[in-house]
Amino acid sequence: MRQVNLLPSELKPSKQVGLQIRKAEKLFISLLILYLIMLGTSFISKNFLATKLKEAMDRKSILSNELKSLVNIETSTVYIRDRIEKYNTLSDKNIELTNLKLFEDSYSYFPLDAQTESINILENNISYNISVTNISSFSHLINGLKGSGIYKEILLSGLTYRIDKGYSFSLVMSF
Repeated sequence: MRQVNLLPSELKPSKQVGLQIRKAEKLFISLLILYLIMLGTSFISKNFLATKLKEAMDRKSILSNELKSLVNIETSTVYIRDRIEKYNTLSDKNIELTNLKLFEDSYSYFPLDAQTESINILENNISYNISVTNISSFSHLINGLKGSGIYKEILLSGLTYRIDKGYSFSLVMSF
Protein backbone atom coordinates (compact mmCIF):
# COMPACT_ATOMS: atom_id res chain seq x y z
CA MET A 1 0.00 0.00 0.00
CA ARG A 2 0.90 3.39 -0.71
CA GLN A 3 1.05 6.11 1.89
CA VAL A 4 -0.99 9.17 1.50
CA ASN A 5 0.43 12.31 3.03
CA LEU A 6 -2.33 14.76 3.80
CA LEU A 7 -0.04 17.44 5.17
CA PRO A 8 0.47 20.44 3.00
CA SER A 9 3.91 20.55 1.44
CA GLU A 10 4.86 23.72 3.36
CA LEU A 11 4.59 21.83 6.62
CA LYS A 12 6.43 18.84 5.31
CA PRO A 13 9.77 18.54 7.15
CA SER A 14 12.82 18.96 5.05
CA LYS A 15 15.22 16.14 4.40
CA GLN A 16 17.83 17.71 6.61
CA VAL A 17 15.51 17.88 9.60
CA GLY A 18 14.51 14.24 9.01
CA LEU A 19 18.19 13.18 9.07
CA GLN A 20 18.79 15.07 12.28
CA ILE A 21 15.74 13.45 13.88
CA ARG A 22 16.99 9.98 12.86
CA LYS A 23 20.45 10.77 14.26
CA ALA A 24 18.87 11.96 17.49
CA GLU A 25 16.75 8.79 17.63
CA LYS A 26 19.86 6.60 17.11
CA LEU A 27 21.74 8.57 19.79
CA PHE A 28 18.80 8.24 22.20
CA ILE A 29 18.51 4.48 21.54
CA SER A 30 22.28 3.94 22.00
CA LEU A 31 22.24 5.97 25.26
CA LEU A 32 19.23 3.95 26.44
CA ILE A 33 21.05 0.68 25.65
CA LEU A 34 24.19 1.96 27.42
CA TYR A 35 22.07 2.95 30.44
CA LEU A 36 20.43 -0.48 30.58
CA ILE A 37 23.84 -2.22 30.34
CA MET A 38 25.24 -0.06 33.15
CA LEU A 39 22.11 -0.65 35.25
CA GLY A 40 22.43 -4.43 34.77
CA THR A 41 26.15 -4.34 35.54
CA SER A 42 25.62 -2.33 38.71
CA PHE A 43 22.84 -4.70 39.85
CA ILE A 44 25.04 -7.76 39.24
CA SER A 45 27.99 -6.04 40.97
CA LYS A 46 25.83 -5.15 43.97
CA ASN A 47 24.66 -8.76 44.36
CA PHE A 48 28.20 -10.10 43.88
CA LEU A 49 29.66 -7.71 46.46
CA ALA A 50 26.82 -8.42 48.92
CA THR A 51 27.57 -12.15 48.62
CA LYS A 52 31.29 -11.53 49.14
CA LEU A 53 30.53 -9.30 52.16
CA LYS A 54 28.31 -11.98 53.69
CA GLU A 55 31.04 -14.60 53.16
CA ALA A 56 33.62 -12.30 54.73
CA MET A 57 31.36 -11.61 57.75
CA ASP A 58 30.73 -15.35 58.21
CA ARG A 59 34.46 -16.02 57.98
CA LYS A 60 35.12 -13.23 60.48
CA SER A 61 32.57 -14.73 62.89
CA ILE A 62 34.14 -18.19 62.58
CA LEU A 63 37.65 -16.79 63.12
CA SER A 64 36.45 -14.72 66.06
CA ASN A 65 34.95 -17.81 67.71
CA GLU A 66 38.16 -19.76 67.06
CA LEU A 67 40.16 -16.92 68.57
CA LYS A 68 37.98 -16.88 71.70
CA SER A 69 38.40 -20.64 72.00
CA LEU A 70 42.16 -20.33 71.63
CA VAL A 71 42.27 -17.57 74.24
CA ASN A 72 40.41 -19.83 76.69
CA ILE A 73 42.79 -22.68 75.92
CA GLU A 74 45.78 -20.39 76.34
CA THR A 75 44.46 -19.14 79.67
CA SER A 76 43.97 -22.70 80.86
CA THR A 77 47.41 -23.67 79.61
CA VAL A 78 49.05 -20.75 81.39
CA TYR A 79 47.17 -21.62 84.59
CA ILE A 80 48.18 -25.28 84.38
CA ARG A 81 51.79 -24.36 83.56
CA ASP A 82 51.84 -22.03 86.57
CA ARG A 83 50.47 -24.79 88.83
CA ILE A 84 53.05 -27.26 87.50
CA GLU A 85 55.87 -24.80 88.10
CA LYS A 86 54.65 -24.17 91.65
CA TYR A 87 54.35 -27.90 92.25
CA ASN A 88 57.88 -28.48 90.94
CA THR A 89 59.31 -25.73 93.16
CA LEU A 90 58.09 -27.32 96.38
CA SER A 91 61.07 -28.47 98.41
CA ASP A 92 59.38 -31.54 99.80
CA LYS A 93 56.19 -32.56 98.01
CA ASN A 94 55.27 -35.18 100.57
CA ILE A 95 55.03 -32.62 103.40
CA GLU A 96 51.55 -31.55 102.34
CA LEU A 97 50.26 -35.12 102.16
CA THR A 98 51.82 -35.92 105.53
CA ASN A 99 50.30 -32.79 107.07
CA LEU A 100 46.91 -33.63 105.63
CA LYS A 101 47.09 -37.14 107.07
CA LEU A 102 48.12 -35.78 110.47
CA PHE A 103 45.28 -33.25 110.29
CA GLU A 104 42.76 -36.02 109.57
CA ASP A 105 44.16 -38.14 112.40
CA SER A 106 44.04 -35.30 114.92
CA TYR A 107 40.59 -34.14 113.83
CA SER A 108 39.19 -37.61 114.56
CA TYR A 109 39.83 -36.97 118.29
CA PHE A 110 37.56 -33.90 118.35
CA PRO A 111 34.31 -34.43 120.28
CA LEU A 112 30.99 -34.00 118.48
CA ASP A 113 30.21 -30.72 120.25
CA ALA A 114 33.52 -29.14 119.19
CA GLN A 115 33.24 -26.14 116.88
CA THR A 116 36.34 -25.31 114.88
CA GLU A 117 36.64 -21.59 114.21
CA SER A 118 39.88 -21.67 112.25
CA ILE A 119 42.51 -24.15 111.08
CA ASN A 120 46.02 -23.36 109.90
CA ILE A 121 48.24 -26.09 108.46
CA LEU A 122 51.92 -25.22 108.13
CA GLU A 123 55.05 -27.25 107.37
CA ASN A 124 55.73 -28.56 110.88
CA ASN A 125 52.56 -27.76 112.80
CA ILE A 126 48.81 -27.50 112.74
CA SER A 127 46.90 -24.87 114.69
CA TYR A 128 43.23 -24.79 115.63
CA ASN A 129 40.89 -22.32 117.31
CA ILE A 130 38.26 -24.48 118.97
CA SER A 131 35.18 -24.15 121.18
CA VAL A 132 33.68 -27.00 123.24
CA THR A 133 30.55 -26.82 125.36
CA ASN A 134 31.76 -28.49 128.57
CA ILE A 135 34.87 -29.48 130.51
CA SER A 136 34.50 -33.20 129.81
CA SER A 137 34.68 -32.56 126.03
CA PHE A 138 37.74 -30.41 126.64
CA SER A 139 39.39 -33.17 128.72
CA HIS A 140 38.46 -35.84 126.19
CA LEU A 141 40.06 -33.82 123.35
CA ILE A 142 43.30 -33.08 125.21
CA ASN A 143 43.69 -36.65 126.54
CA GLY A 144 42.94 -38.13 123.11
CA LEU A 145 45.52 -35.94 121.35
CA LYS A 146 48.10 -36.50 124.11
CA GLY A 147 47.60 -40.27 124.03
CA SER A 148 47.68 -40.52 120.23
CA GLY A 149 51.41 -39.85 119.99
CA ILE A 150 50.90 -38.01 116.68
CA TYR A 151 52.54 -34.80 117.84
CA LYS A 152 55.82 -34.05 119.58
CA GLU A 153 54.44 -30.95 121.25
CA ILE A 154 50.94 -29.61 121.94
CA LEU A 155 50.64 -25.95 122.95
CA LEU A 156 47.35 -24.86 124.53
CA SER A 157 46.76 -21.10 124.76
CA GLY A 158 44.01 -18.55 125.22
CA LEU A 159 41.66 -20.70 127.27
CA THR A 160 38.47 -18.72 127.95
CA TYR A 161 34.99 -19.59 129.11
CA ARG A 162 31.77 -17.96 127.90
CA ILE A 163 28.32 -19.00 128.95
CA ASP A 164 26.96 -18.94 125.39
CA LYS A 165 29.97 -20.64 123.74
CA GLY A 166 31.59 -22.77 126.39
CA TYR A 167 35.37 -23.21 126.48
CA SER A 168 37.34 -21.52 123.67
CA PHE A 169 41.05 -22.11 123.18
CA SER A 170 43.86 -22.35 120.65
CA LEU A 171 45.87 -25.51 119.98
CA VAL A 172 49.17 -25.54 118.16
CA MET A 173 50.51 -29.03 117.56
CA SER A 174 54.04 -29.68 116.26
CA PHE A 175 55.29 -32.91 114.76
